[in-house]
Amino acid sequence: MKKIDLILNILIKLILLAIFVLFSFYKLKINILVITMTLLVFSFINSFIIKNKKISIDVEIFIFQAASVFYLERRANFKWREVPERIFDNYGYVKVLFILVFILTFIYLCIRNENKLLKKYVYSIFFILVIIENIFEIGIIYTISLLFSIPSTVLSYTRIDIAVMGIVIFLFIKKRKKILFNL
Repeated sequence: MKKIDLILNILIKLILLAIFVLFSFYKLKINILVITMTLLVFSFINSFIIKNKKISIDVEIFIFQAASVFYLERRANFKWREVPERIFDNYGYVKVLFILVFILTFIYLCIRNENKLLKKYVYSIFFILVIIENIFEIGIIYTISLLFSIPSTVLSYTRIDIAVMGIVIFLFIKKRKKILFNL
C-alpha cells in the first residue's frame, strides 16, 4: 500500500512539475510579481500529499516552500546579472504578499506547530530578508550597517547563501525524524 502511495505521489509531482514548466515557458511574463505568485501557487499545489487513498495538505511543506520562494526570488538575486527594470514594476505587491505570508506563517507557527526545525528555518529566512536584505528598503537599516561599519564582503549575498544552506543542512542532519520534503 505504501509503495502505491509513493508512486502515485511521485507521478502527481512530476505532472505538476511538467505543468509548471509549460506554464512558465508559454504564459509567464517577465515580472517579479507573476514569478512569485506562480511559485507560490505551485508550492501550494505541491504540498498536497496522498496517504491511504486520501488527499491532504501538509502545511509544513507549504510554509517551507513559501519561505524558500521569497528567499530565492529576492531582489539581490537579480543584481549579479543585467535584467530589464520592468521586472521590478510590481515589487510593492511582492512586499505586501510577503507581509501576508509572514503574518499567516507566524500565526500558524505560534499556535499549531511543534516543529522547531521549521520555526528556526522560517524565522531565519524572514530575518535575513527583513534585516540583511532590507526587503522593505528601510533607511535605518542602512544607517545601522554604516554605524557599525560592516564591510560589504562580510554580508555578501554569496556568503549569506552559504551560511543559510549550511544551517539547513546541519539542522537536517541533526534531526532526521521529520523531513520537510515529502515525495
